[in-house]
Amino acid sequence: MTRRVLCFSPYPEDGPSVRHRISALRPGFAADGIELVVWSFMTERLFRIRRTFGRWRKLEKIFWFGLGTLRLLWRIPFARGYDVVVIHREAFPVGPAWFEALIAKVNPRLVFDFDDAIWEPPNNPINQRGKLFSPGRVAEIMKRSRAISAGSAFLAEHARRHNPRVHLVPTSYPDLGGQALQREAPAVPVVYWIGNWGNALYLELIGDALAELARRMPYKLRVVGGSDVKEIRLPPDVPIEPLQWDPALEPEWLMQADIGIMPLPDTAYERGKCAFKLVQYMAAGLPVVASPVGANRDVVAHGETGFLADGTAEWVDALQRLLSDPALRQRMGRAGHARYHAHYSPEAVQRGWREILREVAA
Repeated sequence: MTRRVLCFSPYPEDGPSVRHRISALRPGFAADGIELVVWSFMTERLFRIRRTFGRWRKLEKIFWFGLGTLRLLWRIPFARGYDVVVIHREAFPVGPAWFEALIAKVNPRLVFDFDDAIWEPPNNPINQRGKLFSPGRVAEIMKRSRAISAGSAFLAEHARRHNPRVHLVPTSYPDLGGQALQREAPAVPVVYWIGNWGNALYLELIGDALAELARRMPYKLRVVGGSDVKEIRLPPDVPIEPLQWDPALEPEWLMQADIGIMPLPDTAYERGKCAFKLVQYMAAGLPVVASPVGANRDVVAHGETGFLADGTAEWVDALQRLLSDPALRQRMGRAGHARYHAHYSPEAVQRGWREILREVAA
């Protein structure tokens, strides 16, 4: 008999967190005889226009928001027919956890899945929730859940304050076979960063290090993300190549890179990030350099799969060592790919979800 899992999500399946934490589970679930259904609050249209502005755009967003609210209310009673219900981050994006509480009453076999410190206001240049942001809603959802899937040890520790049934389930990425390891060392190595809209500003934290590095040796900084990648304020010496994210080209760009980087500020929201960039890099066989913040400390084996760097001097030293030594890049890339297989591959994540579903369905 086919079991059925329903996921409520704020974003459609094009959203990065839904795509990698939930939709990516579908093949493994299907192999286990489980049907996965995802119901999002946002329509595809609202998701695309949510960060655009103007009088008419505001009216359009109000319309789609209202439609999403009505659709959610209509759908909630049907949650009763599923074996397990997952709430990924939230079912409704603002205010207290009224909708999530209603879902828990309709079907108490509830799993809460999250991959950010979403009880903290984000360090994003545009905060569209404003006064409607309710940090207490996350604790309320956790208390009503039979199990929690947390994307990092930091998030899991926070969740245990509200619910003891917490599972650490990292965000995975498809195995690229470590193919970045299979190409010859280029004359101009590529330092690679990929991220969601609003995160490119993190690169400004290491602007001085990148400029100093450019004065010492040739390299290219390839930055892949949203429209904001063209607005990064870096010193003019930095050889930056900004690229608009393209899902079809993402694997190819990763495999053309030589080093993956993930700078972060040591702030409350960023400590909750799940180091997904690093997982992507290691899936391609890239050595990494990252700030020692949050899950970065767990994912990077310092001196083995890459380096943790804090401050300009450490970033320059780590990147210079890797850029000047192709053999070191190869060795760390292989070690990173092996670490990816052991802890962050789709198979490893699937094992975690099997345990969760057994616990909740029982």
